[in-house]
Amino acid sequence: MIQPAGNGNERSQSLRLFGKSFLGAVFVGAALLLNAAALIFFGIGGQINPTDIQIRKDSTTEQINECLAGVSHVRNIRLYSQNDEDGALLQILRCMGGHGKKEYFEFGSEAGVEVNTRILRDLYGWKGHLLDGGNENPEIPLHKEFFTPSNIVSLLEKYHVHKDLDVLSVDTDYDDFWTTREILLAGYRPRVLINEYNVNFGQSWSVSTVPKPVGEEDKVHWNSDCYFGVSAPALIHLMQAFGYTPVFSNDVNLMFVQLDQALDLGMMIPSIDRFPGPSGRVLHNSCSGKTWKEIDPEIVKSKATDQTLSHTAFAASFSDIVLHEKTFKATKGGDLDWRIFYQG
Repeated sequence: MIQPAGNGNERSQSLRLFGKSFLGAVFVGAALLLNAAALIFFGIGGQINPTDIQIRKDSTTEQINECLAGVSHVRNIRLYSQNDEDGALLQILRCMGGHGKKEYFEFGSEAGVEVNTRILRDLYGWKGHLLDGGNENPEIPLHKEFFTPSNIVSLLEKYHVHKDLDVLSVDTDYDDFWTTREILLAGYRPRVLINEYNVNFGQSWSVSTVPKPVGEEDKVHWNSDCYFGVSAPALIHLMQAFGYTPVFSNDVNLMFVQLDQALDLGMMIPSIDRFPGPSGRVLHNSCSGKTWKEIDPEIVKSKATDQTLSHTAFAASFSDIVLHEKTFKATKGGDLDWRIFYQG
């Protein structure tokens, strides 16, 4: 799990104890109700532009639901997640018809303490599995598994994951783009898909790490620098090819729902231009001079769903690009440094 600089794994002890109790559930529910009430009362903050949304052409004004369009305003509700994924996820599920059959699957979960699905398991009775390359705990259940684009589908099958599960959370620290594509290519269609992305790029550059060599994946590791995962534009292109649209982002994760399901529910759909934000923030050490795959949206559109292409063949469709970066320190009073990438 990629940790934002300065965020670490700290957790308020009072929240830990609070979240484990019935009062914790009441707190989360009350907070979400307050957020929902605020969205309705204030017209979702007055920030929804009618030209910046998508609705079904046959929808009437009475049928249009602003629930999803307001998810980005549900902030800072957090019991177990790394950031504010807890509140956003609960709100998305509320918008998308409720908790369903309560099945989740999450990998890249470390010890299973600070994960996106714990709130569902601990407070709402969900069932599912966690995977991590270095940790296991049968009580959660958390399984120690080394996952790659080549074996992730077999692992989903091993743990009897249904293809229409409710929530899937992806965090590989490296091969997120290629691994997510293999899952979706195999026919898995979670109602909500959470995927880590590389916030260093902001809305610029559609790139991914070069996939690890097949059979030698254990020899390639993340080096605590900014060479990891996939940029938001590249990830959004991939998700669109499989019928998903983004509805929430923070500095670590993007959350997606199935576009057709959302439109069938009469939802306003926020523009993809809102995600993840106007600028990249500095996260981890420099990765200047590294080689990336430049993810062309037209190639994604034509080849992502091609069942005949392995992830390596799919990756070979994209050009290599060497990017350098420069960091700009925040001005006095600024919150975050910026990192700008350029080809050279």
